[in-house]
Amino acid sequence: MRACRPTAAVIGLLLVGCVSQTQPTVQLVVSPAPVVVPPTIVAFSLPPTWTPAIAPAGPTITPLPTSTPLIVASVPTIRRRWAPDSIPSVTLTPTPWNSAPVAAQSAYYSAQQAVRSGNPARALELVDQALGLAPDQAAYLVLRGQLLLDLGHPLQAEQDLLAALALDPFQVQARWALIRLYRSYGLWREAQAECIRYLVLEPDAPDGWFTLGQIEENQNRKPEAIAAYSQTLALDPLHREGLSRRAVLWQELGELNAAWMDLTALLAVDPTAEGYRQRAELSLQLGSPMAAATDWADAIRLLPADVPSATLVMDMGQAYVDGGAAEEAVVAFRTAVSLTLNADSHLWLAESYLLIPDPNSALRVLSETVPTGPSELARLLTSRGRARLDLGDAQLAVEDFTLALLIESATQWERLLTWRSQAYQALEHWDRAIGDLTRAYQVSGNPLHLYRRALLYYQKQDYRAAAADLTGFLANAAPDLTPAALLTDAKQRLEALQAALP
Repeated sequence: MRACRPTAAVIGLLLVGCVSQTQPTVQLVVSPAPVVVPPTIVAFSLPPTWTPAIAPAGPTITPLPTSTPLIVASVPTIRRRWAPDSIPSVTLTPTPWNSAPVAAQSAYYSAQQAVRSGNPARALELVDQALGLAPDQAAYLVLRGQLLLDLGHPLQAEQDLLAALALDPFQVQARWALIRLYRSYGLWREAQAECIRYLVLEPDAPDGWFTLGQIEENQNRKPEAIAAYSQTLALDPLHREGLSRRAVLWQELGELNAAWMDLTALLAVDPTAEGYRQRAELSLQLGSPMAAATDWADAIRLLPADVPSATLVMDMGQAYVDGGAAEEAVVAFRTAVSLTLNADSHLWLAESYLLIPDPNSALRVLSETVPTGPSELARLLTSRGRARLDLGDAQLAVEDFTLALLIESATQWERLLTWRSQAYQALEHWDRAIGDLTRAYQVSGNPLHLYRRALLYYQKQDYRAAAADLTGFLANAAPDLTPAALLTDAKQRLEALQAALP
């Protein structure tokens, strides 16, 4: 009979011990975010008045597929226009709106209605009629340019939009459409220039600043993008995309505190599983595994019922292990074992049992674990050796640690040698225990092994060797990373030895 896959609700019940009964207090100290100076928009040349310029040829009718009927209007050449990249500092009246014939106005309104009805082909026919009657109306050219862009005719769309801006540089919709056009073709410099012109006209538009940030980001100008996103958030503090993108960039630049603060603000307005997952990873990097575990629990809670959650449960359990919350880790890994059959979840469950400590339960889990590769076999042997050592089976523990050393990578030898040394010590094999600590010190350079070896020399009554190791330990141990009680004990032992030795 097939096993039923637990739903998100079931997972929540399984995890209740992790997230409700004994949830520890989370303390995460976050430094203030770096100060970001908003970008200064440098206006393009701003003449005191508009200077009419000789215009290029007027708009042409765009050829469309034969399946799309098109009314071809006769559009006269427009002779006098304003330069499209000049935004005047004073407003002069462009071509009066009411100068267009009534029939042109009616066709234009009908074109807008066709756009709202989802019929761009019909809207294009109508706006062509309007332009045939009033070719100098910038608003008509803007609408036609937008329609051509939507219908996949970017070159003709650009021509119409630039023609509209030559007539009236204050047509912000034309500039917005040009930004969209240039971005869609990866013309980032053109898009950036047009976006700056747009922001000269609309400096309080959050989406305009956000778009500038995206353009800067696509040019790999991360500090400039952050500045634009910061201006977005100054205008709209709850701008979700602005918070999300700025958090990503902060993290890429190594400003983890600032990224954490942006994600926290984003989660306050938009709590999502992905957002909690991202903040959990940041909390780990900031050295707060318990805060990470809490965020992973919230991420699991928000996952849809049909989305696998085993990976997040494993991440949460590992965070509990890093935070020293062994009982919460056991609950998490029990849940993970129910969600996945891989050996990794069983091994983590066994290791969390060892932290309680509950070596009997760890041995039971390990007996049910089937490793699928050398690394998992080494972990199984290591965990089983630790369980046997805790239960007093020192000889069997030595055998497990010895086998693990044969297949484990060199990066793990230090801890294996340390544990095997403890097993040898339990068997009163002093020389072997000392030999393992000597190798552990050679592998890692950790002065703590000198202190441990000094204690073994005490057992052998080799007091000169003990004094030499204590001296080396005190000379190399970092005071801020070594327990004060350990340093005090080493000093007292060394003083006593120095007084007793000839």
